[in-house]
Amino acid sequence: DALPIYDFFTRLLAHTHEHPQSYRLDTWWPDATISQACAGIVRPDGYGEWTDTTGTAPVTVGFFLEHDTGTEAHRRLLAKIDKYGELAAAVSRPVLLHLPSAARETRLHQAITRGHGARGPAALIATTTHELSATTGPAARIWRPAGSLRRLALTELGAAGAGRSRRTGGI
Repeated sequence: DALPIYDFFTRLLAHTHEHPQSYRLDTWWPDATISQACAGIVRPDGYGEWTDTTGTAPVTVGFFLEHDTGTEAHRRLLAKIDKYGELAAAVSRPVLLHLPSAARETRLHQAITRGHGARGPAALIATTTHELSATTGPAARIWRPAGSLRRLALTELGAAGAGRSRRTGGI
C-alpha cells in the first residue's frame, strides 16, 4: 500500500513548509528507486534524508522506511532486520519501522531482544506507530530504538546509530 508511505513523506514535507528556516526534506526516494540502489539486499518502502537546522550546525539523517500493515509475521520482520544488518556493513542508516499499533511495536521489540540479545541488530532499528506518527508528525520524538524504552526525534537517530557499522557512506 503506497498511500501510507506517501503520507509519511508528505507529513515531513508539510513540516518543512511550516518551519522553512528550521527543517528540510532533502531526499525522498520511492521503493523502486531505493531498492535498485540497495542492489537487491533489501527492498525498503522508501528512503529519505531529513535535515534539522535549529542547532548550532545542521544535522542530517538518512533513513530507510519500512511501513508495516501488521500482516507479516514477526519472523519475516526479523529477517528484514537481518538483511538491513548486511547493508549496514556498507552504509550506516537507521531503519524506521512504521507499525500499526503499540501492541505490535512491543511484541516486535521483544522479538528483536530474543533474536539479537544485548548486542542488538547490526543496523539501528527504530520503531513507531501509525498513531504516534499521525498525531505528532514523523520528525518528532516518536522513534524507539531497539533495546531502548526512550523515544528519539528523527535527527537524533543519526547520532544514536553512529558507530554501529564498520563504515559510513552514501547510498
